[in-house]
Amino acid sequence: MTSASFSLFKGETDRKPITLKLANLRRNSKLQGRFYVTEVTDKESLLVDFSVGNPQVQYSMQISQSHSVFAIPLANKASNQGYNISSSTSQKNLTSGYYFHNTSGFLTVEHVSFLNLSTNNQEIFLGDFSNQSNYVYGYFGLGNKLSITNSFIRNLYIEGSISEPIYSLNIKDMEFSLGNSSAGVYSRHKYLDFNTNDDWAFQTIGIEIFGDTYEFIQDNNVACLRVEDYFIRGPNKILEKILSRIGDNQTCYNENENYFCRCNNDYTEKYPYIHFMAEEFALFISPSSYVIFDEGLCQIMIAKSNTDEWVLGRPFFNEFFAVFNIEEQKVSLYTFVLPVAKYSIFFFIGLGSTFGLVILLYAKLKNQDDYRLISG
Repeated sequence: MTSASFSLFKGETDRKPITLKLANLRRNSKLQGRFYVTEVTDKESLLVDFSVGNPQVQYSMQISQSHSVFAIPLANKASNQGYNISSSTSQKNLTSGYYFHNTSGFLTVEHVSFLNLSTNNQEIFLGDFSNQSNYVYGYFGLGNKLSITNSFIRNLYIEGSISEPIYSLNIKDMEFSLGNSSAGVYSRHKYLDFNTNDDWAFQTIGIEIFGDTYEFIQDNNVACLRVEDYFIRGPNKILEKILSRIGDNQTCYNENENYFCRCNNDYTEKYPYIHFMAEEFALFISPSSYVIFDEGLCQIMIAKSNTDEWVLGRPFFNEFFAVFNIEEQKVSLYTFVLPVAKYSIFFFIGLGSTFGLVILLYAKLKNQDDYRLISG
């Protein structure tokens, strides 16, 4: 069994930080490397290369955690870069009448390889995406719906190609791995493991805004992890409170869905930490992860949504090295830097609970027949 991973760029001269202001990005699909960043319309997409069929044809696939579909574009008059149904000898079970992204198409089973990993039984959606700006790309779904039994990672695991049904996302160093649970140099920065519901989602109980002043907002909504989204998105009423705290004593304005404040480079230290509280854990996002500074302007990567669902996008992944186990629906998080100072009040409650548990265990060891609650 093996694992596979790759870096975003091969050479240091090609390396660029993930936190680039969107307005400064330019469409560029010529960067060297098997995993690179490109701008698609006005959004940044994470792309990874796969080879499909026999003879093999390479496709750049856009990573997405919002679905579990492996989809590639059909060849058409506008582009010959798509999949040609009549040219692959490894194609099986071609069936029409399917839809994905409001696009009609086919399902088929094909040979698919990624670096040194491959399967002959990958179900693929073939669609004409020519009405979309990024139709020359495919879609590599990393969503975790348990009803989808034939995802690429699950196929590799069932066939014994990888020892664990996992993938990891390391946005800081621009690395993506399959079948490898190691966090590498960040292994000593373990933050927590937590279980999710279907599709990398968990239930919140509240939002903490933790800065010069503290505020807790009761909240009972679903939060989903979505690396493909450039923003943290959430319910309007709560986002308005967060943005008003960020905009205190500053000149700020909206531009489309973007929120900007005039600031100095060190001003981000004054912005609040945001904590997403669940029943048994808390996820924090520091200002350095959701603020992009550029020439006296701070872009706040937080956007209002008309739904009650939270979307934890790129700012969350700027904070954590994340490992996803698709069978256990478990997420393991490692911080890129050791967290300091702005701890949630729940951290101290948890610390007190741990201390109490130590006392109880000590009492039990002193009297193996029973233990009693020590008060005082």
